[in-house]
Amino acid sequence: MKTLAIGWVYVLRILREPASLFFFFVFPMLMVFIIGIQFGGQGGRVQLGIAGDTTQSITDKITDNLAANEALELVFYEEQSEMLRAVERGAIAAGAVFPPQMAARIAVGEPVLIGFVSAPTGLGPQLQATVRDALTEVLMPYRAARFAVDILGVGFQDGWSLATTVVPEVELATVNLETVGEALFPPDLGRFDGGAASNLVLFMFLTALTGATAMVTDREMGLDTRIVSTPTSVVRLVSGYVAGQFGVTFFQGVYIMVLSLAIFGVDWKNLGGSVLLMMALSLAGAGAGMLLGSFRLSEAATIGIGVTAGLVMGALGGTMVPLELLPDAIRTVARFTPQGWAMLGFHDLQWDGSLIDIADNLGVLAGMGIVLAAAASLSVRRTLTRPS
Repeated sequence: MKTLAIGWVYVLRILREPASLFFFFVFPMLMVFIIGIQFGGQGGRVQLGIAGDTTQSITDKITDNLAANEALELVFYEEQSEMLRAVERGAIAAGAVFPPQMAARIAVGEPVLIGFVSAPTGLGPQLQATVRDALTEVLMPYRAARFAVDILGVGFQDGWSLATTVVPEVELATVNLETVGEALFPPDLGRFDGGAASNLVLFMFLTALTGATAMVTDREMGLDTRIVSTPTSVVRLVSGYVAGQFGVTFFQGVYIMVLSLAIFGVDWKNLGGSVLLMMALSLAGAGAGMLLGSFRLSEAATIGIGVTAGLVMGALGGTMVPLELLPDAIRTVARFTPQGWAMLGFHDLQWDGSLIDIADNLGVLAGMGIVLAAAASLSVRRTLTRPS
């Protein structure tokens, strides 16, 4: 009970800090959103908006052609302005706008302008070629008729009749696409899935390290000395600190997981495995935070070292750049960091891995936490018995 009591007081002390509410809960979700919008994938299918006059037979043929592309998901909008806002906010990759009376204007040979809008970054610009190919295929008779008018000097109706007769007989060239090697990321990886996992690991460990300031405060106030002067051992004191920091870190992880699932639709694939990974990472982070807090450092120095170490280890562990994109040397170094083992575990789960696939990750993280907590106990014992 003493362990839980010490841990509960530790949790209350951390959560009463005004800055904690922002950096623990608001900032991680903000980063998940920003990274997902800027660098995230598209969940296996790229969303293309369709607006304008879509009640025509010719537009039906175009949208059917686009819908046949398994990589595309068409989203129809009644208002063009609504589609533009969706593109601006990153909800869809790009959008196409069909002009009014498009079929009637094509039938008499008038030129038509089909609008296309996308953000300058991401997959939007690449979709322009996809839309152009669909238009070319569907409007081939129209283009052939215009060619006959320009070259043969016949009327458009004569050219149209000739084109509708000749075009069906044209044999189109086919291109076979074959993918070799292994994909770096799952084909169904969502826009926010990778960013959510990496930010969860990054911020959980940062929280664990910076939470050591509460332990520093206890030492400066002499609370740890008074606690140990009672029938409470150093091991129980440190275990209480570890329990409190574990609770804060794990709660933050659950918070990020639940909100990212509810707001951004993040697919955690294996919720049970993800929760176990968070628990193991929380234990490793709590042990590291308590070891940092056991040193005779000021609060400012503890925060500075904690943030720096958390960011550096996070970068080496693949929370800022996916491990799949890092050199072999960095991937080797990542196996010496808790973040690296956690990210490898989430990577396995994203590829539909089971609990057996992440058993080694759970074991290593739990082992790190136990070793670090034991080292923290020894360090606290030395600190309490060393003259000030």
